[in-house]
Amino acid sequence: MAQKRTKIMAFYFLIMLFWMALYAYMPILSTHSAGLGADSVMVGTIISSYGFTQMLLRIPLGILSDKIGRRKPFVILGAFLTALSSLGLGLANTPVLLMLFRGLAGAAAATWVTYTVLFSSYFKPEESPQAMTFANAFNNGGQIIAMLLGGFLAGKIGNQAAFFLACIFGAGAILLSFLIAENRPQGGTRLTVKALLSVGLDKNLLFVSLLAIFYQVVSQGTTMGFIPTFATEIGATKAQLGTITSVTVAGSVLTSLFASKFLIGRFGTRRLVIAGQIIATTASMMLPWVASNVWILFAMQFVVGLGGGLNYPVLMGLAIKNIQSEKRGAAMGFFQSIYALGMFIGPLITGWLTKIAAAGGLSALESLQVGLTVVSAIGIPALLLSILFLDKIPGNQKKG
Repeated sequence: MAQKRTKIMAFYFLIMLFWMALYAYMPILSTHSAGLGADSVMVGTIISSYGFTQMLLRIPLGILSDKIGRRKPFVILGAFLTALSSLGLGLANTPVLLMLFRGLAGAAAATWVTYTVLFSSYFKPEESPQAMTFANAFNNGGQIIAMLLGGFLAGKIGNQAAFFLACIFGAGAILLSFLIAENRPQGGTRLTVKALLSVGLDKNLLFVSLLAIFYQVVSQGTTMGFIPTFATEIGATKAQLGTITSVTVAGSVLTSLFASKFLIGRFGTRRLVIAGQIIATTASMMLPWVASNVWILFAMQFVVGLGGGLNYPVLMGLAIKNIQSEKRGAAMGFFQSIYALGMFIGPLITGWLTKIAAAGGLSALESLQVGLTVVSAIGIPALLLSILFLDKIPGNQKKG
C-alpha cells in the first residue's frame, strides 16, 4: 500500500511540472504574439497550432503505446518536448517561429495520452473517473502556480522570463519522468493495430469526445486564447493576466476535488457534466459584457472555472470507463485527438470573428466582445446533447 501511494505521489508531481512547463507563459502568449506583429487571425493561428499537432499525434501515440505495451518512454519524451518548446518560444522573434514552437508544445501535450493511461493503471477500472479528477486537480494546480509566476516575472523582467521559467519546469519534469514506475497491461494477448483502431468506433467514446470538442472550442477560444487580450483592453497589467487565467483554473481545481471526493457518488456523472456546462457557458457568454474592470473579470473567470471542473475531468474519466485496459491508450488517444479539434478551431474562430467585427467598424474592445460571445455560445449545443443522450452510456444512468 505504501509503495502504491509513493508511485501515485511521484506521478502527481510529474503531472504538475509537465503542465507548468506548458502554461507558465500562457497569460502573455497572445499579447506577446501581437507585440511581434501578429494580427488577430495570426494570434489565433499561433494558439491553435497547439491543438493542431495534438490532433495529428494523439491517436498514433495512443495506438503505439498499446502496441508495445509501454507508456513510460512516451512520458519521458513529452517532458523533454515541454522544455524544448518553451526554450524555442523564448528565443522566437517572429510570429511564424512562435507558431512552430507552440506547435511543438502541442506535440508534448499529445503525450498526455500516455500520462493519463499510465496514471489510471494504478487504479481499479471503476475508479477511473475519480482518478482522472484527482489527476486533473494536480494538472490545474500546476497551471495556477506557473501562470501566476509567469505573469509576475513577465511584468517585472519581460515576456521572455515566462518562457524560460517554463523551460526550467520542463527540465524538472524530465528528471522526475525517469523515476516513475511503468505499469504494463496484465494478461491478454498483444493486440493488432487493426484491433486498436477499432476502439475509435466505440459510440460511447465518440459521444464523450464530441462533448469535449465543444468544451475545448470555448476554453481555447476564450480563457486560453483571447481573454488575456480582452483583459489588456480593459486595463489589466501583465501580472494581472497571470492572475486572470489562474483564478479560472483555481475554480476548476476546487470543483474537480469536490467532484472526485463527494459529488460523483451522490449525483452521478451526468448531472455533474450538465451542471458544469450550464455554469461555464452562461458565465462565458456574459463575461464580455459584464466585465467592465479587471476585478469583475476575476470573478467571472472563477465561475467559468467552477463549471469547467465539473465538466471536463468527468468526461475524461468516462472516455475510458468501459474500455479494456489493453486498449485504453488507443481510447485515450482517440478521445484527446478528437477534442484537440476544438483546441484547434476555437482560437481560429475567435480570431476571425474579431477581425471581421473590426473590419465592420467596431473598436478593438467591441470586436473582442463579439468574438468571445459567439464562441462561448458554442457550449449550448453541448448542453443539449448532454441532457438528451449522456445517460445512454452504460453505467451512467440517471440517479434518484
